[in-house]
Amino acid sequence: MNSPILVGFDGSDGAERALAFAVAQARRGQCALRLVAVVEWQFFGVQNPMELAAVEENVGADIERYRSEVLGPRCNTLRAEGIEASFEVATGAVVPALENAAEDCGAGHIVVGRRGRSRLSKLLLGSVSSALVQSASVPVTVVP
Repeated sequence: MNSPILVGFDGSDGAERALAFAVAQARRGQCALRLVAVVEWQFFGVQNPMELAAVEENVGADIERYRSEVLGPRCNTLRAEGIEASFEVATGAVVPALENAAEDCGAGHIVVGRRGRSRLSKLLLGSVSSALVQSASVPVTVVP
């Protein structure tokens, strides 16, 4: 079996298109898919322990939602279609998290949508995909 394909997946329309592309590639190349969602969070603006606790609670809820409502069901569907699929929810900045996940699973290719669900996606259109193309150590496909 060939190296897995890592798919940045947040459930957005762009991520769905990226996944469809990756599924076709996985079938053609007989490789597994690794779906990765990233929950962004930072300490910027947190001024006291109560605010930190609230941020941590929200991050925990986002992680659980991705696991149970987005990635888990999607991987189950892929497995039912005969595709080896696994998932991970990472935290932190999106680009390094995807790069680390790709390295950890031995991915030979990263596939992302042009635009995801980031709170800043309208302001920073394509910033994640552009940064990945610039810095990733494996080929990156950006699906429009």
